[in-house]
Amino acid sequence: MIHFKVTPKEEATTSALSAAFGNTATVLCVEALHIPDAYIALSLAASLSLLPTPSFQHFLFRLLSVTLAVTGGGLLLVALPESPWVYFFFISFIAAIGYLVFLKNFGAGTAFTFSAYFVAMCVKAMIAIASCNILITGLHLLSQAIIPIVLTYGIACLFKKKSDLCAYVSLQSPLSSMINIGLVVSIAIIVALCLKTSQSTRLIIASVSGITALEIEQSATLFKQRMWGYIFGALLSIAYIVGLVALTNDFAIYLLSLGLFFGCLEWLANYYETKKILLRATATMFSYSVLMIPAPDSNLYISLERIVMSLIGFSIAILVFFNHGGGAKNHSLHDCL
Repeated sequence: MIHFKVTPKEEATTSALSAAFGNTATVLCVEALHIPDAYIALSLAASLSLLPTPSFQHFLFRLLSVTLAVTGGGLLLVALPESPWVYFFFISFIAAIGYLVFLKNFGAGTAFTFSAYFVAMCVKAMIAIASCNILITGLHLLSQAIIPIVLTYGIACLFKKKSDLCAYVSLQSPLSSMINIGLVVSIAIIVALCLKTSQSTRLIIASVSGITALEIEQSATLFKQRMWGYIFGALLSIAYIVGLVALTNDFAIYLLSLGLFFGCLEWLANYYETKKILLRATATMFSYSVLMIPAPDSNLYISLERIVMSLIGFSIAILVFFNHGGGAKNHSLHDCL
């Protein structure tokens, strides 16, 4: 395998290339395999491509965490098929405990992967159990995780992206963090069920992604940057959908522009350190909102529903964090993120 030599001055370019190729390769692979709900894979790829390269051991634990999450989510519903309130409690409890364990020992990427995919599997299993398709649903969700995990890791190694200097995040108050995660998951599930939206999984995963970032940062300044980043990302998504996807209706142009967008945002995030959180939040929101597979949206309402549900998910995380406070210590933010 050929590796590109990277100096410290080229770190911004290396991160940009990793983000660009990691996201486009994920979308291309998911499209080639015709895996449903491709946005889940893209959102995970966008999150993982922003993190430093994990060690091979941590890479394996990411695969293990998502396998445990999907398997555990399916088994939990099978064990409690007629006890919805007990089921909802266990979803929040297991997601929170698993998040803390993986965050402390294997970093933010593994923690987010476990919690997000565990909750996603639980929600999808509730729908799939009526048609006895829990196994197929689990396999689809597992493939949506394994593809971005493997591709983002492989591309980061190829470009010799900065290694993970933070094996774990110090927790000042594990109980506070557990309550935050549990509250976010519980509220997101209730809101998704009340809204009766087809984008319920998107809303829930966005909320878990949001609280993961906020728990690590623990900063009012960064908190405001992230909030504005989500809003800016939503506006950019609308402009992108209307101005490029709808006009061109070409998958090759979509892939090229997607890579350029993620690459440029990541390069700017590394070049302008003070705006890193804002720019990365913009990229995160973009990954949840923009999708052209299996086909372009037939009307703008579908696109707007995706964007609004993603914003609601991130807003739930922000409101819970703002009202309850955090639990992680921001001792070396840029090394962790």
